[in-house]
Amino acid sequence: MSCERAAGRSCGASAKRGCSCAPETSNSTGWTTPARRGTQSILLTNKEFALLEHLMLNRGQCVSRVELLDSVWNLEPAQTTNIVDVYVNYLRRKLKDPPPGLLIRTVRGQGYVVPSEAELSLAATLTSPAGRPAAFGPVSELN
Repeated sequence: MSCERAAGRSCGASAKRGCSCAPETSNSTGWTTPARRGTQSILLTNKEFALLEHLMLNRGQCVSRVELLDSVWNLEPAQTTNIVDVYVNYLRRKLKDPPPGLLIRTVRGQGYVVPSEAELSLAATLTSPAGRPAAFGPVSELN
C-alpha cells in the first residue's frame, strides 16, 4: 500500500517517504485525492487521505486518536469524538480491509497502526488463501 497522489508539487516530509502531492481535484461527490493500493486507484476525500498519509508516515508505530485529532482535524484532544474511528472505517472499506484490519490495525485503548512491510509480508505467509491462519489448516481438518 502506498500513499501516492498524482504527480505535482512536493509535500515536505511525506515527499521523503515516496509520497507526492497534486492539486486537489473536484468531482460531483466533493473534493477527492487519488491514492493507490498496488495497481488499483482509489479516490479518497482529503481527510481520508490526510489520515492515511499520517498513518503511513508513522508506519510500524501506534498513532493515538489524540494525535490524529490534532494533526488531521486540528481539534483539541479534550473534545470527545469518534470521528477518527469513523474515518478509519471509511478507509478500511475503501481499501477493502475489513475489521479487525490487516492494513490498518486497531490497538485497543491506544490508537491505530499501519504495520511495516516486514510485518505485512509475515502475515501474508501465515495466512492461507481462505483468509485463515495457515497454522490451523483448512476447516475440514479441525473436525
